[in-house]
Amino acid sequence: MNGSGVLVLYLDLDGVVHHHAVYQGRRGIHMSVTESPGRSLFEWADVLAELLRPFPSVHLVLSSSWCRRPGYARTIKRLPPELRARFIGGTFHRRLHGPDPGAEIEFASLPRGVQVINDVARRRPRDWLALDDDDRGWPAEHRGHLVLCNGELGISDPTTQQELTKRLSNMVYPIAKPTWNDDARGESGGRLSAVDMVSIGTAAQLLSVTGDALDNLIRARQLLAIRAPGQAWHLPVWQFEEPLRSLMPQILRALDLDGYGALAWLETPQGGLQGLTPRAAVERGYGAKVVQLALAEGT
Repeated sequence: MNGSGVLVLYLDLDGVVHHHAVYQGRRGIHMSVTESPGRSLFEWADVLAELLRPFPSVHLVLSSSWCRRPGYARTIKRLPPELRARFIGGTFHRRLHGPDPGAEIEFASLPRGVQVINDVARRRPRDWLALDDDDRGWPAEHRGHLVLCNGELGISDPTTQQELTKRLSNMVYPIAKPTWNDDARGESGGRLSAVDMVSIGTAAQLLSVTGDALDNLIRARQLLAIRAPGQAWHLPVWQFEEPLRSLMPQILRALDLDGYGALAWLETPQGGLQGLTPRAAVERGYGAKVVQLALAEGT
């Protein structure tokens, strides 16, 4: 499957859905009983399936040595049906690379990151991520697409699970560009109905507070919210996660703008942040710099 509308997660297997210590035997691939005692092949595949469930539009591409041996078709048959249904191909296929053994050797000699980038260039997805335990040779300009696993823990690691979920959410529900004008502040404004906006009732549930308490937080500029005249508040859901949650009160007070103005500022790339939006900069650890820029904006 090709085309600009596809969202892809490139999936390694060893060190991701099971422990990295495997070996190729005469009868297939096996776990190493000395390096990974008690471990089994694909033991964390169901964990990945569960993590992907909220993102039905994400397709999988196999980016593993398993593409070559035992081969793409045989490999995906061993995965849970929920994962199997998401696959649209692999980074290596003899129909693409040809039957010549030299082509397979050449492919195998490439770093994993280069294998993936070559497939991205051919497949042309709308956006993509890679889940892998090997970061050697990844092109620096594409390193931001990699979610790196601990090869001994793979996707069973809660830290990796949180990172993957966050990155998938940003890919599937990207930061909306501020395209509204004065008329967009009315009831039909597109920003109010964007996928990253939630109602005040949903926000109260997510934050475990009452609607009145949430309204007080909004009016005290502890949370960012927008609304059309005479309508209820809507809030960007991404502000409920750290580090944005802790920094939002400082940013909002420093900007001294209404909700629409603050939202536009947060979603507009800033030269002082090397072209990042303030929201993205906070998520990448540059919160102090964002607060400084907000103070300068508000003076």
